[in-house]
Amino acid sequence: MLDEEKDASAESEDALSDMELAMLIAAASALISSPIAHKAIRKSGRSLLAKLQHIAGANRESVNEAIDHDFRGSFIRNQLADVEDAGKSTPKAASLAAKRAQQRARKPIASVQRYAAKMSQQMAQSAYMEYLKVASEAAFASTGNIDDPGVGYERALSAGIAKMARKGLTASTYTRKDGTVVHVPVDVGIRRAIAAEGREPKIKATLDAADSSFGLVEVSKTVNPRDTHHRWEGRVYSTGASIAGFPSFEDVVGDQINDYNCGHRIRVFNPNTRRRFSDPLEGTGYTAEQSAALHTEQAKLENDIRKLKREHEVLHSLSLDTKDVNRRLKAKRAELDSLLNDHPKILSRREWREYTYEKARRELGLYGKVHIDKSKQLYMHLEQAKRKAAKNGIGVKVAIDEKTPCLRRLSDGKIVSTGFEQVHPRRGDYAGWEFDWTKPEKEGNTVLALKASGDSRTQGLLAYRETDYQSVYVALVEAAPHNNKHNTTVEGKEYNGVGAHLFAEAVKKSYELGYNGFVDFTAKNNLVDYYKKLLGAQQIDRQHMYIDERAAAKLYERYYGNND
Repeated sequence: MLDEEKDASAESEDALSDMELAMLIAAASALISSPIAHKAIRKSGRSLLAKLQHIAGANRESVNEAIDHDFRGSFIRNQLADVEDAGKSTPKAASLAAKRAQQRARKPIASVQRYAAKMSQQMAQSAYMEYLKVASEAAFASTGNIDDPGVGYERALSAGIAKMARKGLTASTYTRKDGTVVHVPVDVGIRRAIAAEGREPKIKATLDAADSSFGLVEVSKTVNPRDTHHRWEGRVYSTGASIAGFPSFEDVVGDQINDYNCGHRIRVFNPNTRRRFSDPLEGTGYTAEQSAALHTEQAKLENDIRKLKREHEVLHSLSLDTKDVNRRLKAKRAELDSLLNDHPKILSRREWREYTYEKARRELGLYGKVHIDKSKQLYMHLEQAKRKAAKNGIGVKVAIDEKTPCLRRLSDGKIVSTGFEQVHPRRGDYAGWEFDWTKPEKEGNTVLALKASGDSRTQGLLAYRETDYQSVYVALVEAAPHNNKHNTTVEGKEYNGVGAHLFAEAVKKSYELGYNGFVDFTAKNNLVDYYKKLLGAQQIDRQHMYIDERAAAKLYERYYGNND
């Protein structure tokens, strides 16, 4: 089992955080919409509760999809790693492993989705109770007539909203043996649920893979193991009875590895390659106890930063004063930077614990919408594994000559407005073009033609399709012969900007489908670096590339930012 908990629940945490922010903003908005007297609090609260429950229902599908994607992604990656470690890495084996992972994931997916539905209702109730608490405290702090709140009310209200946002919502509660009631935060709640439902079947899958190959598994070491786990970490075990040099995994480790927050992983051990997990503390000079304390301190600071960011977004969305939260956020970041600089051998920046993609949301006019999928690359890896069984395709090779707001006509240097229309190429259409454009549509792609204002000719063609890994796949793009400087049959080039515009349209389709701008494609070998530089694309493997949410935001803004 190779994937870590942060990878296994990243998208689900974001989806629930998106819902949490929506509920917090709704509660804060209700608080400042009009002064609230004691007698009106309950009545206004009932109206708010209905709105909160509507938010829970409206977000249910996106939360369920996120849970589905997280489970499928982590299960598939785990299964493919088992196949590779067992020395059976072939396209056919990878495809079979992916199908088996999908089947194993079904039951835990359904279980966590049911739990998430309960969480959303608890979040709505939590927001409602926070509303009642802040409104009541503010009403008591009012001056003069209770029905005519004054400065005391406003100050109490502003402070209450900031505290509510910083605190966040409760996703679930449980009672300890000593009677203490614990309120579980949203991100922790879904992470625990996914860990609890996902770890055991994935560990079992790895043990099964080991049974069918070498009969051995290795357990990793962690930087902060529990005392009861420290004695069995970093060793190789037999999946059956103990044999010479290899104790039984079941007898020594057993179900302890399924404990929540256990960070240990297992992998099939191949005695021929003897590839091993690395020791994270080797050569650092830190003991396990020192490392554990430092990582705990880092996690607390990261958690504080996330809370302050949430507080800032709620306050800013309502045009409330953010000077104080900005000051505290700056101080907390400085404290984290100091800790990381003091212990570079053992600590490193973990942006996934802090980053909220606020800049990209601002550029797209989506401020307040937190959920940006960061797990797309897992599914792209799956698609690439399937393609290894087939011959390499033609590959994308369109030239990105210029990124203009539309197209630039070279004869006079003027910017020309553009549009796209769907076409259904037939044999004989697009004569003189490099590729046979009758094929992409037959292979399940949609074909779009780029048109320039005042010119009836097609300036470029784009073939794309929606994927099952939450991305738009660009199967083929081509600039018209009269826009292709490499086409020797045409004298002179007429428009610049065709190539980038075709990719920008693919990004636009990705946003429309709810995929946050993710686009992937297979590039010609000699153009990989070219697309990295001009589109901001990144490599998955030798030829398979993708445009992530940041690069997508830039492309979208250039071509469509001023039009939507």
